[in-house]
Amino acid sequence: MKMMTFRARLRNAFDYDPKTGFLSWKETVNSRALKGSRAGTVRPDGRRQVKFGGVVYLEHRLIWFLVKGYWPYPEVDHRNRKHDDNRWHNLRIATRRENTANHGGKAVKLSGLPVGVYRHRNKFRACVNKQGRQRFLGSFDTVAEALDARRVASLEVSGDFSTEAHI
Repeated sequence: MKMMTFRARLRNAFDYDPKTGFLSWKETVNSRALKGSRAGTVRPDGRRQVKFGGVVYLEHRLIWFLVKGYWPYPEVDHRNRKHDDNRWHNLRIATRRENTANHGGKAVKLSGLPVGVYRHRNKFRACVNKQGRQRFLGSFDTVAEALDARRVASLEVSGDFSTEAHI
């Protein structure tokens, strides 16, 4: 008897719709995994996970393997930063640094200023991280000017993976 490959087992177990990003069960497995229902659950961090063959997988990694036939290395990035949006056009391979650059959101410190902008005397200074080092961008009269400088520098440093690329 010939053993099935893992990918063949996945194809027998799941349907994947690249337009919706949904992974659904082909057959009823148990009372919570019904034929046609969306596979998996949402984790507290917003990512979806699927239990298959007694092992829990991140849904986007399972989808990548199902479609491409190999495990994504090093990571899978969600272009739009929505961790449960597993539509095929939203997934891409990324390094840890690229994935971190595309973290999303505008973090605000206790001071009320965005990350990368700080007050110095009567001015606002901007900085951006490049290859693990902080790069000073200058002093500005307003928060908006400092934030604009940071936005431009972030695009230069991180390109399409920059949080700013999606604004």
